Amino acid sequence: MRIGRTSLVVLAMILATSASALDSSGWPTTVDVATHDIVSQLSHSEKLHIKQMTQSELVLLHFSLGLKIRNQFGFWSGNEKLLMSACGKPCSPDDASAIIIEAVWRDIRK
Repeated sequence: MRIGRTSLVVLAMILATSASALDSSGWPTTVDVATHDIVSQLSHSEKLHIKQMTQSELVLLHFSLGLKIRNQFGFWSGNEKLLMSACGKPCSPDDASAIIIEAVWRDIRK
């Protein structure tokens, strides 16, 4: 893999980005809204790093950006609408955050 120490620094920066939690009325309910929210919070260097990742490398973001998505967007607190938007059916927060990470990646690459 071509991801190394730089990845750890960038992933730490992603975790630090907008650490404030949204209240339940502020949670996004669609993948599009969640993607826009995340992309708008990323720095230019974070976007560039994610853009340069391959699709198979996105799993490396599971414990950084994925954790932020699961916590900030209420996956453990009842945001069923976003889970359903991501998966089209009931699914795990891990699966839904992976789908949102891929949506962020695709948005940055367009």
